[in-house]
Amino acid sequence: MGVQPDINTVADNALDIAYKKALLDIKSRTKNRFLTDEINIELSKLEKKQRQL
Repeated sequence: MGVQPDINTVADNALDIAYKKALLDIKSRTKNRFLTDEINIELSKLEKKQRQL
């Protein structure tokens, strides 16, 4: 049977979803403005990629 995922998704989207979840987790715990800016850039790239699918 295997391990049940925390988030159900198709295999093609799994990496992007895991990456987004990790970015949001780090963003919620950091007070570093520069890191937050970089995270926001990466989140924007992911959102743009998802819209293109």
